[in-house]
Amino acid sequence: MKTPFAYSILAAAAVCGLANAQTAYTTPVGYTTQTLTANSYNLVGLTLHNSPVATGKFETVASTTATDNNVTYAPVVGRTYIMEIVESPDAPTLVGSIFEIPAANISNSTITVTTVPATNLVTLGLTSTATYNLRLAPTLEEIFRTDSTSMLTRGLSATNADVVWVPTATVGVYDKYFIHSSSSAFRRAGTTTPAPNIPVIYADGLLIQKRATATTLIQTGEIKKVGTNNVLTAGTNPISVVAPEGLTLVTAGFETSTGWAKGLSVTNADIVWVPSGPSTFNRYYFHSGTSLWRNAATNIAIAADVSLPSCIYVQKKTGTLSLKLKVPTSYTNL
Repeated sequence: MKTPFAYSILAAAAVCGLANAQTAYTTPVGYTTQTLTANSYNLVGLTLHNSPVATGKFETVASTTATDNNVTYAPVVGRTYIMEIVESPDAPTLVGSIFEIPAANISNSTITVTTVPATNLVTLGLTSTATYNLRLAPTLEEIFRTDSTSMLTRGLSATNADVVWVPTATVGVYDKYFIHSSSSAFRRAGTTTPAPNIPVIYADGLLIQKRATATTLIQTGEIKKVGTNNVLTAGTNPISVVAPEGLTLVTAGFETSTGWAKGLSVTNADIVWVPSGPSTFNRYYFHSGTSLWRNAATNIAIAADVSLPSCIYVQKKTGTLSLKLKVPTSYTNL
């Protein structure tokens, strides 16, 4: 299932610091491609993103609200947005934190943050020194399309169509969607009505259940220049790597994240599952005695670093993990 990415100007900027001589740009943008293998489950992560609809600093921060007096927001009704903390001098650990914001929680110059469990922005350390981006979360229609150009096979039910598995708040539980062949609209498996505008949060990994036909997923958009914070609970979590190129097992920041379980064997250690082929994986854990990554199957330290594709599984054995997934250091110069 693991396939190489093909890059436009984004790869040149990320890897070499150079831009395509025929293309001018002011933000690091481009495209990636990923093969969706037939007759298998494909892990997919969103690694390119919509440009921010707003960016700046908040003049006022309360427990559940943040107000930027320099912006009058115009949210699209019914859509979901992602608020990212880009810089935070007063609370550096907030950098990379993201909040899922329904359009109904965005009004005039104020964003209302509601989470389960409840989050207190003041307690977290958010202040007027922090900078933020606000992005529109893409929908299933925008990512995969529903017309004749879609890379998904349509069907009258989920049993004969390609299925997109979207993770829910419960680890190991997914909502499943397919494109109905008559209506050309997404439906939730087992239902008879359309399910439009299902948002995809870029921190979450998706599973694409492909039937008999292999296709190519093309992503376009902007690179995200800071890491992404995830809160994971016990179980096997599909996680988007977010960075389109250059992140590795050693540089991603797993073992330095609060709650990461290291171990003298794989038995009690947290595990990173890296796709190695259609529905196959290599598994790795961080050895507490040698402070090295080891292959979970052989218990041998890795001889070379492991490149990470767009999406992986993180198996958290017990407790909670505050995963601070990094981006390559070269991204800061983009």
